[in-house]
Amino acid sequence: MKINLQERGNALLVTVLFFVVVTSAIIVNQTSPVSKKIKGTNQISTSRSTIAGVESGVEDAVYRLKNNLNTPAIINLNNSWATVTTTTTTGSTTKNINSLSSLKNIYKIFNISVNEVPGIGFNYGIEAGLGGVELTGSSGINGNIYSNGPVRGSSSSFITGSAISANAPAMTADQENSSPIIPTTNINIGQANASQDTMQSFTVSSSSPINKVSLYIRKVSTPANATVHIATDNGSGMPSNNYIASGTLLASSVTTSYNWVDVSLNYNPSLTPGVTYWLVINAATNGTRYYQVGANTGGYALGRRVYGQYSTIFTNDLVNDVYFKIFLGGQTGLIEGSSGSIWNRMNIGTGGTGNAQAYTIRYTNTTGTNYCQVGVGNNTVCNTTLPVPVYKSPAITTGNISDWKNEATAGGTYTGNYSIGGSSTVYLGPQKIVGDLTVNGSGILYVTGTLYVTGNISISGAGQVRLAPAYGANSGAIIADGRITIAGSSPVTGSGTTGSYILMITNSNCPTSSSCSSLNAIDISGAAGAVVLYAPNGFVNFSGSASAKSATGYKVILSGATTISYESGLANLLFTSGPSGTFEITKWRESY
Repeated sequence: MKINLQERGNALLVTVLFFVVVTSAIIVNQTSPVSKKIKGTNQISTSRSTIAGVESGVEDAVYRLKNNLNTPAIINLNNSWATVTTTTTTGSTTKNINSLSSLKNIYKIFNISVNEVPGIGFNYGIEAGLGGVELTGSSGINGNIYSNGPVRGSSSSFITGSAISANAPAMTADQENSSPIIPTTNINIGQANASQDTMQSFTVSSSSPINKVSLYIRKVSTPANATVHIATDNGSGMPSNNYIASGTLLASSVTTSYNWVDVSLNYNPSLTPGVTYWLVINAATNGTRYYQVGANTGGYALGRRVYGQYSTIFTNDLVNDVYFKIFLGGQTGLIEGSSGSIWNRMNIGTGGTGNAQAYTIRYTNTTGTNYCQVGVGNNTVCNTTLPVPVYKSPAITTGNISDWKNEATAGGTYTGNYSIGGSSTVYLGPQKIVGDLTVNGSGILYVTGTLYVTGNISISGAGQVRLAPAYGANSGAIIADGRITIAGSSPVTGSGTTGSYILMITNSNCPTSSSCSSLNAIDISGAAGAVVLYAPNGFVNFSGSASAKSATGYKVILSGATTISYESGLANLLFTSGPSGTFEITKWRESY
């Protein structure tokens, strides 16, 4: 049989082609899932990169806000993993952050809203402690006064608004449970419905008005304000629904560390010895934002604690007693002309409106109404329809001050006296200075963070202390353990943006201490500028043509042509770093 070589070659070619096609089909069939898997893996990796990018944009903006750094309206981040554009828009109390991240045509958007937590408020041109307010010469206040002590003024001095002198509490508590210093138990208030409210019963030793309540308390995260009531007993050993006095526990006054916090009451009823009353702490329920009050085991023999939702069934706590203090009446409020004569009456309401309110008012010319129980030598008779003014607790607590000190210390410590003079310009903060701080000559200090000075602060000549522009509409704090002196033309002011102020605080108790050489805790003899002064333990003295926006002290003295001009923005100072103000995230939404 003769074989055709051409036919054999064709057959071999067909066979080879067949195997090539089959093999190719098998390879394609096997590699297609692998290719798809690689592609899917790449997309997942890209998607994760865009998520990381968008989160970095949000975190960058929130970090800037919380730490008082410059936060531009638009921030572009070119990271190795994605391109990110973050836009921040500002409302009245809310900031909206929109972060867009993109990589290889894959996009991710996060939208969040953050609210400014209410800050510390100064509602009066002058707030004074038991030492009261004294005006001499042609000094005056453009605004209102609230004093826990007497208010005295000359015939040439003036108050354009209202003047209030409250009945002050006694210096020592009538009832308290406060030992040991470190509480043995922490009681949650407002974390869950079952323990939403805490109630502690007590009795008093004398028949006097209740003026003030103090709680040893701290907070977890950012709870809302709570309410404190004084309630009667229902006759069965439980609190009734009869509130005889109430007050607000300000969240801004409570820190994350235990401190004694005062609560002012809206009315000062007289309590009867031997009768059971209840201290009620009422807070909204929130599982992550709540209060803790210190307690001990059986520390208060004249009462006990119960808990639950108020106005429902309460549970007895047979072990613990709340840390608290109850203060009864001390001195009664007084407003009077300093000379004690109808010919030299003190002037109140010279701005066209303004009332005087105190238990006793003597020798005043009041544009509005004298609300008093006793009146002598005034231009109008007493209107007895309003209750006697009540004690007003400080806007700033020792816990607030402690937190500011810790914040400054965390920024570093400088040991020795720190002087800024000549024509030098220094940017400083947060910082602790172990020594004195002096700014004089033409020196300028720009405050970039909280300052804590263990010694004295002196600002004189043409020296200036200003908040850095990055503070924007927010305020900053400077704390001294020693005295504060501002003289000459030295301006102490905020960032230059409306609503920005410097709060200067001293813990000094001068001039009562023998080491003070009769000097005051704060002495102002120049135009201080956009500054708020705070000396809860000492005297604040204004002389010459001194000026400021607000002053708080154990006693506040104005002489010469001094003028305090209150600004409404002081009613809610925001400190985006430190204890009083911050930003909390209220909404988080992923668009795609």
